[in-house]
Amino acid sequence: MLTYCRRRGLDSKTRDEYIGTIERCSNQLLHLIDDIIDVAKIEAGEIKIKKSPISLVQLVRDTATTMEKYKADKGTGLSC
Repeated sequence: MLTYCRRRGLDSKTRDEYIGTIERCSNQLLHLIDDIIDVAKIEAGEIKIKKSPISLVQLVRDTATTMEKYKADKGTGLSC
């Protein structure tokens, strides 16, 4: 995809779409790597998991808010 972005004849709209895709995929990869590192630390006993009370309603709201970005990018629906 970076090769396409470097093409001189590429219009700015298409280039911006490519760059947006690269940015989103890069962020997703970074989060995946972070998650893998966290799991490795948990398995090695470097991180202790502690139970604590949470608000399930707030958790769902926060998740829905986070997913709104993906909904807009992908043009898909999200309903709770």
